Amino acid sequence: MATNYDAIVVGGGHNGLVSALYLARDGWNVLVLERNAELGGAIRSGEATLPGFVHDLYSMNQNLFLASPVYQDLKDELSEEGLRFVRSEKTLLQRVS
Repeated sequence: MATNYDAIVVGGGHNGLVSALYLARDGWNVLVLERNAELGGAIRSGEATLPGFVHDLYSMNQNLFLASPVYQDLKDELSEEGLRFVRSEKTLLQRVS
């Protein structure tokens, strides 16, 4: 592990990770520090009910991320790393007849 860093990012949530990624892309040696056992902050997913059922644990505005310039720039790389969004056939805005 390196001992000299060009930048230290405190927090491994989505803002910290995106910042670290852009710095690393520009050749910076970046260290990300996170106090939790897993990276991701408010965008983490996990099994909250039954085994095999993965839920967004904290986030509710992923659709805003999908429309962001950051996602447009990074979507190929994120996809290669396993990120995928699953959309339900049901929506919260269905009309009640």
